[in-house]
Amino acid sequence: MSNSNPDPVAHALRYPFDPPTESYVFQGGCARPMDRDLDIDDRMPVIASGSNASPTRLAEKFGHDGDTVIPVEAATLSGHVAAYSAHVARYGSIAATLHPQTGTDAAVHVTWLTPEQAERMHETEAIGLNYGFYRLKGLTLQTGGGRTLDNAYAYISLRGTLHVADRPATLDRWPQPAIVDHFRQKLAPTLSLEAFVTRLVEDPDYRRTATEALGAFARLFPGEALERLL
Repeated sequence: MSNSNPDPVAHALRYPFDPPTESYVFQGGCARPMDRDLDIDDRMPVIASGSNASPTRLAEKFGHDGDTVIPVEAATLSGHVAAYSAHVARYGSIAATLHPQTGTDAAVHVTWLTPEQAERMHETEAIGLNYGFYRLKGLTLQTGGGRTLDNAYAYISLRGTLHVADRPATLDRWPQPAIVDHFRQKLAPTLSLEAFVTRLVEDPDYRRTATEALGAFARLFPGEALERLL
């Protein structure tokens, strides 16, 4: 996402950019109804816990080419939550990650990617800096199409999951403006929310410093069920 957005603060605070709650097919830069007969045999199930489930964000990554077809299934992942990673994306949002939590179910999506689409997605995920690409094993992942998966892939934060009051800061409990403002009060209490986000968007050094400071509030994903691929 370019910082030339006409309202970069509003854009940052929209994260995760209104992903649909239902399953859909991304094609031509937008969502169309899911085709239940769509062939996914040669595709990888990659869990989207944040903006990768949004047609808006997928269009930013893959463009509006009508030949790009990505099935995106609504799904429920047991024993995990969709929470915030301890880093600030270059467009000023605090981005998402998965975190294990017993007794909970996370509403997520599964993006079914071809190998070529996965390569493009890797290019957009700051692999090695903010995220690693992992195979998650021993899952209970129920998709809207009636599939139950015990293995899938995901981008997991290398920075850890933000915690507030000893609990993962989840997307369902903390809308983006609230989580950013919570940490603004800790990191830059003299700045307004708009001024803080503006600096995060415009100043890479400030954004890097803020990301490093968020590490004090983070916990890493336990590694037993993870196999790092990238």
